[in-house]
Amino acid sequence: MTVNTGNNGNPDDNIVISYKTLRKVIGILGISLPFACVIGSSALNDCWCVETSISFFYFTKMGGFLVGTLCLLGVFLLVNNAFDLQDIIVSRLAGTCAILIGLFPARKLTGWNACDIVFREASKGSDTVHSVATAVFFIALISPEA
Repeated sequence: MTVNTGNNGNPDDNIVISYKTLRKVIGILGISLPFACVIGSSALNDCWCVETSISFFYFTKMGGFLVGTLCLLGVFLLVNNAFDLQDIIVSRLAGTCAILIGLFPARKLTGWNACDIVFREASKGSDTVHSVATAVFFIALISPEA
């Protein structure tokens, strides 16, 4: 007995996420992240706040969402099996950096606002890891191999 899946008869085709689909999900998550942080932070608080950096949403009620989304983006980039070795290396580098960005908060030197719920400064080491990982992440994303 065969199962008609509509995919040339191969039932495994239904559970495979294509390379293009994975790239679209990564793009949608990345583009929607700042908007989701601003809207979510304002909806969950009695204030309207736009942080001076998207990294500073870590200190708001959207901090868990920010970290979770960055780690999810990182995992997607880590498991992304591209077409050539250079693309795989760049994707894995960007994925590792996305996870580091989420796990190591930036120092907030601009002062606190009404939307902040975490009033603890990140260490200089955490800020350094965050800054370097952010720079490498964006360089990897704009490289021709990405």
